[in-house]
Amino acid sequence: VATANAMGILCVERKHYELAMTLLKRAETWANHAEFLPSRAARKELRAHVSEAVAYFFFRKGKALAAMSYSSAALESYEASGNMDGVAGCLLHLAAAQSMLGHHKAAHKQLFEFLAMVETGRLAQAESTPKQLCLVAIGYHNLAVVQLKLQLPDLACKNSQNARRLARLCLSYSNRYIHVFQYTHEIAIADIKWELARKRAEELTAEQLQFIKDLSESLFSPSSEVEAAEA
Repeated sequence: VATANAMGILCVERKHYELAMTLLKRAETWANHAEFLPSRAARKELRAHVSEAVAYFFFRKGKALAAMSYSSAALESYEASGNMDGVAGCLLHLAAAQSMLGHHKAAHKQLFEFLAMVETGRLAQAESTPKQLCLVAIGYHNLAVVQLKLQLPDLACKNSQNARRLARLCLSYSNRYIHVFQYTHEIAIADIKWELARKRAEELTAEQLQFIKDLSESLFSPSSEVEAAEA
C-alpha cells in the first residue's frame, strides 16, 4: 500500500496523471482489504495516507473541491489516530485548496488553526524533527502568500521571514522550497515599499509605524548580519 501510494505521488509530481490514479486506486483497494491488513487501525491509517495523496492529485489537476473532500477525510482519520503530523499536513492542504477557490479569508483562518498546533505544542515542540520544522516553515510561507492576496504586506513580510529562518534549520527537507520562500519574501518587501512610497508619514497607521521600527532594528541587528552572510 505504502509503495503504491508513494509511486502514485511521484507520478503526480511528474504529471503522469493516468498512471498516478491507477496506482492510487490500487493503494486504496489494498488499504481496505482486511485479508491483507487484519489490523483495523492500520487500515484506517493507510486509508488516510491514500486520501491525502488523492487530494494532492486533484489539487494538482486544479480540482479544489475534490481535493478538499479527500483532505477532510484524511484529516478526520489522522485526528482519530492521533497523527499530528498528518493533521498539520491536511490543514495546509485544505488552506491551499481554499485559496485556489479564492476563499482567502477561509484559508487564512485554516492556517491559523495550523499555527495554533505549533503554539500549543501539538505539532512542533522543543525537540522538533526536521520534517516538523519544514511543515511549520511551509505554514508560515503559505500564510504570507494568503496575506499578500488579502493586501496585508507588512504581516506577509513577517511571516515570509519566519519561513526563511525556519527553513535554514531543516535544509534536508526544506532545500527544495528555499527559492520559493525567498521569492515570496521579496514580493512582500516590494509591496511594502510601494505602499509606503504612496503615503506620507502622518498617514501611516500605528501598526505600520511599529513595523518600520521592527524592520529597521532587525536590519541592523548582529543576527541579521550573520543571516545575510549565511545566505
